[in-house]
Amino acid sequence: MTKKIKLIMAVIVSLAMTVFMLFISAFFFGHNDINTGAEEVMINLSYILKDYNGYLALFRGDSKVPYLVLETRTIFLNEYDRKLVFDGISVRTERELHRLIEDMTG
Repeated sequence: MTKKIKLIMAVIVSLAMTVFMLFISAFFFGHNDINTGAEEVMINLSYILKDYNGYLALFRGDSKVPYLVLETRTIFLNEYDRKLVFDGISVRTERELHRLIEDMTG
């Protein structure tokens, strides 16, 4: 083969490998960013933030036992937030849950 043909073949192989790597990267690393929204709601249970023995606690679905008790005491919340927490604040996604916890503890 001539040098020109070898160079063209090297460029084609390089382009093919680049396209393949971009496809793999987008599939594995960008998959969650592409399908947030409906998929996120389908795979997550609802979360409830409420009082548990004087502390903020996170519950999943209809569970009576918290899966996480936070260090934040509900007595230190303002009156409005304390009432909401005693009634239980329900959110559907982890993103909403993180925002709620940040608002309550920040």
